[in-house]
Amino acid sequence: MSDFKLRVVLATHIVKKIVLSEKPSNLQELYNKLSEKVDGMPEQFLLMYEDPEFDNSLVSLDNINDLKNFASVTVVQTGESLEVEVVEDSSPVSLRTVSAWPETFVIPQFDVNVEMQLQQAQDGFHVPWALKRDILHKLAITIHAIKAYPSGAEIASVAKALIAKHPCLYEKGTINGWSGWKNSLTFKMGNFRTVLSKLGCTEVAVNARKRSKHSSVELPPAAKNVKKPKRNEVNFLPNVPVGTDEESIELLRVSLRDNCHSRPMNASQLASDMIATFAVRRQEIVCEKPPISVVLDRWPALFLPSQVCYNCV
Repeated sequence: MSDFKLRVVLATHIVKKIVLSEKPSNLQELYNKLSEKVDGMPEQFLLMYEDPEFDNSLVSLDNINDLKNFASVTVVQTGESLEVEVVEDSSPVSLRTVSAWPETFVIPQFDVNVEMQLQQAQDGFHVPWALKRDILHKLAITIHAIKAYPSGAEIASVAKALIAKHPCLYEKGTINGWSGWKNSLTFKMGNFRTVLSKLGCTEVAVNARKRSKHSSVELPPAAKNVKKPKRNEVNFLPNVPVGTDEESIELLRVSLRDNCHSRPMNASQLASDMIATFAVRRQEIVCEKPPISVVLDRWPALFLPSQVCYNCV
């Protein structure tokens, strides 16, 4: 049986030739042999190979049958186990910490397979569909973390920043090189909001009521009662935090109302309770549209000077 030879790329200027007596039967065996034969191999890593079907772009090696003799593999160090892909977070996903659109949009760090392909891309690089999909998905997540409904100018700033950081993505044949990315991002954000709406994200679900010719109920026009956030309205309609229920929120609301009418008033506790009940109070006011008298009776603290000034900041 002939030898199985591989070109192993550890870094930009560190490339080694490895000769194995035979082709490994599975990926784990390949990983073990490389760890034994290659000096300087990281403890945790993944392999990427040049796929001829995608103009030799780097693709994650998930099947040993994709690896041919005399192939070139790139070693990518990872800081954690590859099996750990989901990071649990108990905080509500709709709350944001960014208050305004940045003057200069910072392109996020893409997944390792995307970054490797972009680093090795040359002039005239043809962007594979899978690569473009991953780029748009990451950008949509980053944009939504700032604003659920970005304007055309804001999406254009993202497309410009993308081309500036990764010149290989410049679109030849266009006036500015990024207009196609802007159009793709616009559609991607729309699709992203649709997915979030179906998952129960209230700030976009509130705008998803559309007229249907098959509906037996008379519905308002699609453009009526649209509740898009206004300028600087960051937490427009957040989801209720995970772990809370109607009973606990109601007890907190009653306690908040009693504190508002008590003398002396516990100002620090009142402010804390107002923050804790923000999501449910916002949904009640936006979706149910109660009269001012009802809001005054249920949420009297909302009309205190301290809270009025706080919400106007």
